[in-house]
Amino acid sequence: MTGKMYEDTFTFQQAPNGKVAVEPNLRFGCGMFNSGNFGSNESGIAGFGCGGLFQAPPVLAAFPSPATPDKTSPALPASAAGYCLCRHSSRPSTAFLGTSDNLEAQATGRLQSTPLVRNPESNHYYLLLKGITVGKMRQPFDAAAFALKGDGFGGTIIDSSSSLTSIPEALYRSLVEAFKSQVFFFFWKRRLAPASASERCMRPYY
Repeated sequence: MTGKMYEDTFTFQQAPNGKVAVEPNLRFGCGMFNSGNFGSNESGIAGFGCGGLFQAPPVLAAFPSPATPDKTSPALPASAAGYCLCRHSSRPSTAFLGTSDNLEAQATGRLQSTPLVRNPESNHYYLLLKGITVGKMRQPFDAAAFALKGDGFGGTIIDSSSSLTSIPEALYRSLVEAFKSQVFFFFWKRRLAPASASERCMRPYY
């Protein structure tokens, strides 16, 4: 991806017919040469990393919490931000920025959250991986192997823009076997070279 970085004034609305906040000098990128599988309803990729380029906190501070609608001082903590993933067929898609109170007020279903771990050495979002289940089978798992170390190395990151999951090879092999043991009406066919992103895939058995 090749593009340019700009600054402009953005207008955010808390909800339909809700409070409006105007935030000047927000940075955003415009891709000129992009590669990837974009559909007709996809304009590009929005980056919400926890580095200095993502400036959600000043925007969030402009919105009071629904629980305290009369409060005039900033009610949202600077570290609060979130967004919801939608179906590819959704027109248009919507990003939600705010505290859990704001998100609960706009959600149409039950919200679930995962605590994040801050790594001062990285702009990625880290989490504590506590286990992996294939079907109903809990897999042998060493949580220490996925723990974030004091020097910033290790850990488990979550990237919602990627469709791939990268894990240590030994665990990957055991997950493959566990998955194969539960998929009875498919057979495995190796299509690409081992160690490629699509090393294994399935096709119907005839």
